[in-house]
Amino acid sequence: MKKNILIIFAVVQLGLVACGKSQPLKPKAPAENVSLNLDTTNILIGVYWPPLLEFVNDQQFKLLEDGHVDILQYVVPYTQEQNLKILDLSAKYHLSSIIADARVNGTNASIAAMVAAYKHHKGLAGYYIKDEPTIEQLEQMAGMYKALLAQDPAHIPHVNLNPVYATGMLAGRDYEKDYVEKWIQLAGAKNLKSLSFDNYLFMDDGTLREAPYYQNLDIIRRLGIKYNIKTSAYLQSVGIPGAYRRPNQNELRFNMYSILAYGVKYPVWFTYTRPADNTAERFTPAILNTGGQITDLYEPFKRLNKEAKTLGKQLVKLQATAVYHTGAVIPQGAETLPGAYYLQPAPGSGNLLIAQMQDPSEGNRSYAMVVNKSLADTVTVTFNVHAPVTAIEEVSKLTGTGNPLPVINGKIAVSFAPGEGRLFRFNGF
Repeated sequence: MKKNILIIFAVVQLGLVACGKSQPLKPKAPAENVSLNLDTTNILIGVYWPPLLEFVNDQQFKLLEDGHVDILQYVVPYTQEQNLKILDLSAKYHLSSIIADARVNGTNASIAAMVAAYKHHKGLAGYYIKDEPTIEQLEQMAGMYKALLAQDPAHIPHVNLNPVYATGMLAGRDYEKDYVEKWIQLAGAKNLKSLSFDNYLFMDDGTLREAPYYQNLDIIRRLGIKYNIKTSAYLQSVGIPGAYRRPNQNELRFNMYSILAYGVKYPVWFTYTRPADNTAERFTPAILNTGGQITDLYEPFKRLNKEAKTLGKQLVKLQATAVYHTGAVIPQGAETLPGAYYLQPAPGSGNLLIAQMQDPSEGNRSYAMVVNKSLADTVTVTFNVHAPVTAIEEVSKLTGTGNPLPVINGKIAVSFAPGEGRLFRFNGF
């Protein structure tokens, strides 16, 4: 889905420059000795397809700040002067940007010159390398990744992987071992700032692409734990008629909480603004429309980001050691909740996703994120609480504090809005 968007972006940018709509700015001298301006004590929220150059202004960047965004992902090259304008506004509004500069594809000298132009800017998050590389491109991408880190170890070299359903790229090869794990090994697990991938759920015909969705999340979850790498996933917030539908607010909520349950520490909205149509694809409005106007999804986007950031102070420390599913039909490749698990929903409680989490900083204290998989119904679930749990708190998505839940006769009752997730902390182990 992204490759056609990149083509559109490049054509739009060339048109703007040719028409004189984009005037070069005088470069500003970068501030010295500025460290990476990203909060390592919380999860990060990103947006793909941020405001185009003609909308790089105070109004648009204030919307992003108000929306609790951390990172803007720019992926088609602008000039150095234009990138510096983006970085200046990013810093002004407490944001950071992945910038795209054509010199990243050049010699070591050109990469060094590119890095020198940006590395001390406090609005910089990192450098775009590649979106959705093929298996055959991984070795080259790993070389570029390492070359950037050699020049600037503080910032993010951005590479995003294909999903498990990219069958044409796989050509009979194993997605986990021959693609994702190969990338980790080529780039070096200690070098990777995050393990990022595409994964879109909401299809235009009204169905859900469930099995690949959960399978992909679980592969990335397991490899993230195995190699001690933070993980990143894209959230669907735009539609392409004939392929993907535009999600509603309940679907946005489920998308966010389901990937958090699988341990993702860097969710990225795809897309933030509406991409321009081309002959191959037409796009629905996203969180913003083409002209920079907010849509009905902006307020849910803003609210979900705030909830995720509030919970994120705890989530960033947690490992999702297992993820279980309940309900009459368990998606292919997903794991059924074991009967011995200490938080058991009563029979007929609906379709739930239950992630077992642990905090190594608290001696592996146990947590669970429970997500209502219904996209339409609010459900109240009664859970049977088994030993060794002696007490339960819910980590509030409004305050981040722990609120005790009354356990009455070994049971608790909790309500979930459509797609909602709740984070629980257990006493007793």
